[in-house]
This record gives sequence, structure tokens and C-alpha cells, in this order.
Amino acid sequence: SIGDTAMVITAFAIVYGMFQLIHGGLGDHFGKLKVVFISSILGGSATYLCAYAESLAMLSFFRALSGAAMAASVPLSLAYIADTVAYENRQTEMARYMSGIMIGHVFGVAVGGIVADWIGWRDLFRVFGGLTILSGGVLGYAIYTRRAPPEINNGAQIRLSNYTSLLNSKSFRHIFIVYFVEGIALFGAIGFASALMRDRFDLSYTHIGLLLSGFGIGGLMFSLSVKRLLKLFSQFQFLIFGGVLSCGAYLSLAYIQAPMGLFPIFLILGLGFYMFHLTLQTHATVVSPRTQGTSMALFSLAIFTGTSVGAQIFGYLIDNFSFIHAFVTAGVIMIMVTLWYSRHAIKQA
Repeated sequence: SIGDTAMVITAFAIVYGMFQLIHGGLGDHFGKLKVVFISSILGGSATYLCAYAESLAMLSFFRALSGAAMAASVPLSLAYIADTVAYENRQTEMARYMSGIMIGHVFGVAVGGIVADWIGWRDLFRVFGGLTILSGGVLGYAIYTRRAPPEINNGAQIRLSNYTSLLNSKSFRHIFIVYFVEGIALFGAIGFASALMRDRFDLSYTHIGLLLSGFGIGGLMFSLSVKRLLKLFSQFQFLIFGGVLSCGAYLSLAYIQAPMGLFPIFLILGLGFYMFHLTLQTHATVVSPRTQGTSMALFSLAIFTGTSVGAQIFGYLIDNFSFIHAFVTAGVIMIMVTLWYSRHAIKQA
């Protein structure tokens, strides 16, 4: 059932989140890009092995291995940007980085649907595993030839106190909570959008992949325009707009009855999500400048733990109630956490 297959999402997400704690400290000590390079090679190899799974349990195991290895990629990349870019330029540079992720989203879901339809899901893992290994090799070359700007905050000792001091910070806890709830409402629910399209409209995986690319295109639109938008709106307004757009998109997805409206919904969802998420990431980089890797790793732990919880919640709602119950719940959770964090942001300002 759809609820049973949620195990594959949970296996990746919960292990990915747990290993943030390890990779964050390693990045602060040995160098963030070096750890990302090694994790890309190992994660790509584990993804490739998914092609040889003979059961759902085995597929979940290989996804867990890839999650453990790939856990370094995003948080340490963001920490590297925070190390090498001044705060006033940081949101713009993070948007450029997120543009790469958006292109990956667009390419991944579009090509993924085509490959699944025309070649098979096993070759899907071979393609993406190979591409991940290749990208890791390119990063390794950049490090070896010293083409990447040097990091300024390496050498921090790996200590438990680095984590406990962050958890004792009130501002850190506020952002940590929002990341966790965002993981439930956004990452946890979006994984079932393809199941909704398959169940309600009987679409092919090729069509589903192309429609889901709207999420990445929406995020890419925001990433490319964020520098101009920052001249018109404040970060606080970005949070509000992003939460409202995400909520509206999920409510629309719950009740949509014609497939022609799907692409605009995913476009709006991507725009709203990255408007909210990128602003939250920028706030997160000022919590602990000396141990950026550790702090970003804890934040990623929150969001991917939330994702694993969300996958189980929405899988249960779909199996026992309906897609409408699942996506309305996601929308309501998103608007509630937006209002809660916005209230704290106003007090801090």
C-alpha cells in the first residue's frame, strides 16, 4: 500500500537526519568541502546499489545507506557559504546555491519519470547514483587544484558541548522547531503528490515527473529573482508570503479535480516553499558562526526527522481516510508554523 511504501522515504530521511550530527562536527574539524566530497562518492555508490534491491526492505536498507552518506551535502555546503560570504550578501549567494538544487529538482523528477516509464526504476538508481559519483569527483578536483575559496573556520574540536550549547540557545530552538514542523508539512507531504496524481487522474510516471518539475521551477524563479525582491520586501514578509503560498497550494492540491491545474499548483508550492525556507536558512547562519557545520547539521536533523514523521502521518491519513485529509492537514500545519515563527521574529526585531 501507499502507507507501506512510505518506509522507503522514512528510511532515507531518518538516517539522513541522524547522520547530520556526525557530519557537522567532521566538517567543522576537517573542512566542509572535503567531507562533502567523500560523502558524495559514498552516497552515489549506495544509490547505485538500490538498483539491485530484491525487496522493499532491501531497497529501504540501501536508501538508508545513501542517506547516511549524503547527509553532509546540503548542510555543509550552506555552512561553507556562511563561512566565506558576508551576511549582507549571504541570502543572494544561498539563492544561487539553491538554484542548483532547483535545477536538480526539475531535472530529477522530469527525467526520473521518463526513465521509470521507459527503462525501469532500477536504471533510475543507476543514472542518479552515477551522476552523484561524478559530481563528487568534480568537487574533489576543485579541492585538489585549490579552485575553491578557502574556509576560515576549520579546526573546531568535535565536542558534545558544541551541540548542547546550541540547544540551550533560545533563538536556535525557535528555528529548530520550525525546521522540524516544516519537514512534516512540506517534505513529508510532497512525497505523496505523485501517488495522488496516479490515483486520482491515472497519469503516467512521465507526466507526473513533468508536472512535479513545476515545484523546482517555482523555487528556481524565486532563487533567480531574490536579489531584486530583497529591495522590495523584508525577510519577515518573505516568511509570511512563503507560508501563505505553501498553505494555499496544498489546499488546492487536496481538492483539485482536473489535471490541467496541477502544474500551476506545484509552481506556487515551489515558490512559496523556497521563499519561506531560504529566509529561514539565512536566519540560521547567524546562530553559531564558529561552528556553522554543527548548527546547520542540527537544523537538517530537525527537517529530515520531521520528514520521516510526516511520511508516516500522511501515509496513515491516506490509507485510512483520503488524500484530502492529508493535504489539508499539511496546509494547516504550514500556516500555523508560519504565524508562530513570524510572531517570534517580530519580537526579536
